[in-house]
Amino acid sequence: MLKNNNVVMLSGNVVADLEPRKTGTGKSVVNVRMAVSGNTEKDESLFIDVVVWDQQADFATKYFKKGSRIFAIGRLQSRKYEKDGQTRTVVEVVADSIGFDGPPAKKEGEEATAKTAAPKTDTAPATRKTASKPNTSDDLPF
Repeated sequence: MLKNNNVVMLSGNVVADLEPRKTGTGKSVVNVRMAVSGNTEKDESLFIDVVVWDQQADFATKYFKKGSRIFAIGRLQSRKYEKDGQTRTVVEVVADSIGFDGPPAKKEGEEATAKTAAPKTDTAPATRKTASKPNTSDDLPF
């Protein structure tokens, strides 16, 4: 059973180059704006702000660029601020884990190379592993 029921997992594309910052105590932080596929009839994208801290912020700043396909796992957080005399509420994801979700994005005019191309998988029947017995309820961890 999960100890924390506030868990969010996202997969999408970075929509803007990152602008890293440092807090007053020297901690790294960066906001990553992600576009994720929506679940509407029009399949419109949703734009989600992800806050990334410390070493993960340094990693994101170094490797994530506009167009990178990434994943983020974290928790939802809401915060309030005032602007023009009005109180506004923001809901964002605070990342616990981030990384690439597939090969790095190609730069304009760049062709895929052996390093960036998706690996080919061998689907020949002789190479497939088969289970020695089907799963039973005794095999389940719960």
